[in-house]
Amino acid sequence: AAFVAPPPALAVQPDARSMGSVGATTLDRVTIDDGSFRKGGKEFHFIGFNQYYMLDKARRPSERHIVDETLKDAAELGMTVMRTWAFDDRPTGLQVLPGVFDEDTFRALDYVLDSSARHGIHVILALVNYWPDYGGMESYVKWCTHSTTVANRSVSEFYENPACRQMYKNTVQTVMTRRNTYNGRVYNEDPTILGWDLANEPRNPGDPSSNVLARWIREMSHFAKLVSPRQLITTGVEGFFGLTTPNLALNANPGRDEWDSWICEGTDFVRFHSLPHVDFTVAHMYPDLWVDRPCNGSYYCKELFASRWVDTHIEQSVMLGKPFVLEEFGSTANTSSAGTRSYARDMKHREDVFETVFTEMEEAASRSEIS
Repeated sequence: AAFVAPPPALAVQPDARSMGSVGATTLDRVTIDDGSFRKGGKEFHFIGFNQYYMLDKARRPSERHIVDETLKDAAELGMTVMRTWAFDDRPTGLQVLPGVFDEDTFRALDYVLDSSARHGIHVILALVNYWPDYGGMESYVKWCTHSTTVANRSVSEFYENPACRQMYKNTVQTVMTRRNTYNGRVYNEDPTILGWDLANEPRNPGDPSSNVLARWIREMSHFAKLVSPRQLITTGVEGFFGLTTPNLALNANPGRDEWDSWICEGTDFVRFHSLPHVDFTVAHMYPDLWVDRPCNGSYYCKELFASRWVDTHIEQSVMLGKPFVLEEFGSTANTSSAGTRSYARDMKHREDVFETVFTEMEEAASRSEIS
């Protein structure tokens, strides 16, 4: 089953019936005041997790229990926020064609949000993927250029082509004004949703000025705020520094010898998060992917990078007066070598990276620098 989304109509607002059904669980809304997250009149400190496959599991009846089990386990560990996808732009996904959404898959997203509320977990939802997984921006470029391939095309078309931008706005409007079939809440009034990532890890390779992506974030954050004025909006970027802060671009980006390559990805942490409709700052961190060659395999080098990366983003967020969320981070271990010395060494390094991150975040929270 599928339905065609209506064009954006910013006057659309939820009525009183949207705020829940009998027996529905309602969480206190997360807001921001004086640079900190707030909930129930108190500062809100949280630890959370990423789980990209929740939509996949929820739409398969035989696997839906995984959604509930994952959220139950997370809640028992003290986690109160989950980040997941509100997109799947493939013929078998949520948006099968521009403006055409699969109702069964939308109901699966409804279920994820309802289960999250029942387990006391807020959700950050990403609206599109930079990467081709789950369709991504490539699908939009194909749609708006009436092409079957993205060969010889640039992701810049997603950000600059008026038809692509309108398709994205249509998607934002449709998702944010969706009424949950399990609890009756309209998404843009549901306090379960802590906030929205405009995209997952958006980049624009080949634009060291970051102008193209900055214009897009400015336009889309403003639009998202019009559709969902009571919820929080952020960028979803990985957090690379750009020409707005040349010293940080040189000294804080991954790999001192490769700083210029990160500038060429077209992103700028400080510039993007200083925009007026971006409510909080975010970054991701993968030392094994970003600094493996510059570190020449040195575990200590990667741990040092992790510490500096987190600390620098906290400092810049404090200067911007906005709370900071490290949305993603990870470190790998070669599981094929389980039981060997090298595996034990990898696992120790992984644990050290995680400990470094948590220590930096906890210390900043104790100083009320972050939530």
